Amino acid sequence: MFTLNEAFLNSEDRLRAVNSARRTLPARPVPLDGIARAAARLLEARTGLVTLVDAETESFAGAFGAPAKLVSGGRAPLSYSVCKYVVSADHPVECGDMSADPALRHHPLFAEYGLRSFLGVPVRDSDDRTLGSVTVLDTVPRTWDGGHLATLLTVADLIGPVPTDERRTAVAAVAGLDTGTVLDGLLEAFVAVSGDGRIIGWNAAAEEVFGWSAAEIVGEPVDRLAICGPAIAAPFGEMFAGGPVQSRLLRCVHRDGRPLLLRCRTSMARGPAGAVICAFLTDETARTEAEADAARARLFSDTLLDSLHNGVIACDATGRIVLVNRAFRALHDLPPDWPSTDLHQATMELLPRLHHASGTPFRPVETPLRRALTGQSVHETDIRLAVPERPIRHLTVDARPLRAADGSELGAVATMLDVTATRRSTRISDCELRVARLLARAETLDDVAPDLVATVAGSLGWTHVGLWLVDTAADVLRPVAAWPNPLLADGRPLPAAVRPGVGSTGTVWVTGEPLWIPDLRRLSAEHAALLGKHPEYAAATDLRALLVIPIPGDGVPIGVLTCASDHPQHDDSLVEALLTGVAAQVGHFLVRRRERELADELHRTKQDYIALVGHELRTPVTSIATYSELLGMSAAGWPETDRHLLDVVVRNTARLRELIEELLDLSAVESGALSLTIEEVDLAGIVEAAADALERPASITLRVEAGTAFLVPGDAGRLRQVVDQVLSNAVKFSPDGGEVKICLRAEPDTAVLTVADHGLGIPDDERDRVFENFFRCEAAQTGGIPGAGLGLSIAKALITAHGGTVALSDGEGGTGTVVTVCLPRRVVGHLDDGHH
Repeated sequence: MFTLNEAFLNSEDRLRAVNSARRTLPARPVPLDGIARAAARLLEARTGLVTLVDAETESFAGAFGAPAKLVSGGRAPLSYSVCKYVVSADHPVECGDMSADPALRHHPLFAEYGLRSFLGVPVRDSDDRTLGSVTVLDTVPRTWDGGHLATLLTVADLIGPVPTDERRTAVAAVAGLDTGTVLDGLLEAFVAVSGDGRIIGWNAAAEEVFGWSAAEIVGEPVDRLAICGPAIAAPFGEMFAGGPVQSRLLRCVHRDGRPLLLRCRTSMARGPAGAVICAFLTDETARTEAEADAARARLFSDTLLDSLHNGVIACDATGRIVLVNRAFRALHDLPPDWPSTDLHQATMELLPRLHHASGTPFRPVETPLRRALTGQSVHETDIRLAVPERPIRHLTVDARPLRAADGSELGAVATMLDVTATRRSTRISDCELRVARLLARAETLDDVAPDLVATVAGSLGWTHVGLWLVDTAADVLRPVAAWPNPLLADGRPLPAAVRPGVGSTGTVWVTGEPLWIPDLRRLSAEHAALLGKHPEYAAATDLRALLVIPIPGDGVPIGVLTCASDHPQHDDSLVEALLTGVAAQVGHFLVRRRERELADELHRTKQDYIALVGHELRTPVTSIATYSELLGMSAAGWPETDRHLLDVVVRNTARLRELIEELLDLSAVESGALSLTIEEVDLAGIVEAAADALERPASITLRVEAGTAFLVPGDAGRLRQVVDQVLSNAVKFSPDGGEVKICLRAEPDTAVLTVADHGLGIPDDERDRVFENFFRCEAAQTGGIPGAGLGLSIAKALITAHGGTVALSDGEGGTGTVVTVCLPRRVVGHLDDGHH
């Protein structure tokens, strides 16, 4: 159906007729723009055209609603023509939908201007040669019927056979001036002006446009219609002077004073009364204002869209992209003039960059805008965007179909938000927490190092993470763990050791400063020298970016964390902060572990020393005590001085034996070797016995309120040791004439023993330390009160082993000290087996 008759199109007589028609058609009494407009409105189409076709071009004799770019030059290449099909067929031609017709789906009128349907009828000359057509076009599919065709043929008849003889045309123009009926039926205002500038013709449309009736305005100067006086007469004067047919905008005035902007097309005709200027005027006021409003609105919307951080892209119902904002182009690294194609072509261009969150590529039908164009609504779809030579970005995309009020499809729109920083920040927080948990449950770094580097790699989405620690003995870095495996990008295994200052890892170990290399294929000379490789090395591997972070120790790095990506990266402060934080956690873990190991070693050494001293001293002291007793048995006849010396030896030997026993008890407590034999014991009896055996100055009064038998579960010997120690301390710190009060009372679940003295008391800042090993308060040291600082610490350990507690408080009136010991009256869990 849509074929070209090249022989007819290029025939010489037809081409001569076309050239002649270009000159004669403008002289027709009815303006051809009006014919095009009448055709479009009568058939309710978007565009009307009156065109002539020669061998290479299509000439626009009249146009309405046509794209400005198409008709602005008055001609268009023949490839843009559908009139050529009408001329070739020599009869009416129609198409309901060019997009569905294989011969027309790529026609420029559809591809570039969205015109999808057309109906055209021939325009012939007086010799019945087809020179062109009257054509209506629309942007939506149309079903053309016989009524449409009849209407369009009637409109084309207004043009009549196109005269190709200029002399006959002039005669016909003069003969056809009496066209009142036709003129009153036109929508355009018609004004005829005589040679002296007076109005001599006026149709109904002119009355509607200007507000003047024909009776009021005919005979008046044409300048009466102008805003600026004689300015309106200028085009008429040019026509009378032999100027060409003109089309221009004129500023006129309505009868009520309203300004009007009119499109005026003028031509000159000669009649019996002489030359007459025929002006056809279209009111462009509303359209111009609407276009200005639309331009302002478009500027506002474009500015608004370009100011958004969200990327926006929209297409019409045919899939032609009609809107792309600045943020979208920036996200995808696209040029300012993108796109120049339809949605399908644009999708295919961008598709290699689009991946699901899982990393799988998108298929064309899965892209959000394509889905929205099919009527689906897309909400917060995750997209992983991989633009060549740029870091990976993470987007959330929403897409919606656009529908008119009647439900018809208008197109689709998609918006996308770059959530890379937000997602990365969340992953960083999660990573720091997971690393902290890994280290919290780890005994050694080797236990969790593989999980640690895998966690960091997963949080960053990077290709390789390696953890190196310093081997102080060899003065090298050694790999502890790597993800995903201990290989370099080119398949070589990680080196067993890195020397100080060698490569990026060794350099960061020495400098203690992080190192960023955003793109290994664009190495600076400094970085190339640092890596010990030429820039071409990176091109042979899959790695593109490198970040190396020192692991802080006690003033110097104790390791290095090395991370690499297969995409170039920006110098990202968030990533550096994450890795610095992780490195700090690892460093703190290693430092704390080393400190704990040193503390444990020191504690073991102290225990071993105490046990050694106790055991090594016990034998000689026992010998001294034994021989001193033997000497005492025969000292009755000794001089007083010798007996006194022997008494000093016996007394100090006993004190030394007591100290040795305390040291051995302390060693047993701290090593966990303390043994208790649990049975029911009479605590009141133990208190009474300890009070009776207590050595004290005669000036110190001892008052005991222990009551009758008071049974508690415990080790009788160890409880006696506790009571002896507490009473001994109370007596030592009591002044002459003081009193020590011992009270034992029962509470529902506990036995409470209090020992109160009226001594010096213990300052608040020392009270929490009196139970520490070897601690002696300042009053004891300055007052010359004997002791090693072990008694109360051992007593507290024994009380705790019995499931009890001990506390210190001020005595009555703020003087002295009260020691309160609470022991359970029933067996607690850890004493159930009778031994502890």
